[in-house]
Amino acid sequence: MKLKLIATSALLCLGACANSPNLSLEESLADRMEGTFETAIGSEEAMRDRRVRLNALGPGQWLYYQVNHRSDLSVYRQRILQLESLPDGRVRQTAWTFEDAGAHADLWDKPNMLEALSLETLSAGLEDGCAQVWSFSDDVWIGTVDPDTCIIDSARRGTQIRIGADSLLSNDSLSVAERGFNLEGEQLWGTTPGDYYKLARVD
Repeated sequence: MKLKLIATSALLCLGACANSPNLSLEESLADRMEGTFETAIGSEEAMRDRRVRLNALGPGQWLYYQVNHRSDLSVYRQRILQLESLPDGRVRQTAWTFEDAGAHADLWDKPNMLEALSLETLSAGLEDGCAQVWSFSDDVWIGTVDPDTCIIDSARRGTQIRIGADSLLSNDSLSVAERGFNLEGEQLWGTTPGDYYKLARVD
């Protein structure tokens, strides 16, 4: 099965749409995620986060996700995201990676690559314990990667580290935070607990 870009404008999830009988949980989250968020464009602190809906490649909802950063808006991260509802009312986000990430930059502008993309051209991302899990409360989606379960081999540090991440997704903004810890729980990098990098929705 192939991925194709869905040519539609971003749908904003208003009020208690996460509980709408016409939308599954992952559809509600995907609707809220779709769009572009950015801050401090033109500065070294610049960040642009764009998520574009794709036709399903498997269960759940699928999006192409790209982050650009710094004054030149160079590509920082690219993923294919799979959103699946969990029995407890939360949504699991699984991240897939590209075998050749550089060739897939700005994928929304490359219809031929979209046509050719399939699970065979993607690789599973981090371990299952590193999936981001989303819950909905007070009209905000809250996403968490638990450092108690997310342990990776760090080639840079030559050892295993724990990864934690938090996201707050409202109608008009996306706040993100990422942190690394050693196995004993001492923070190695990232924002202090409770601090976020906030991006405003621009479309």
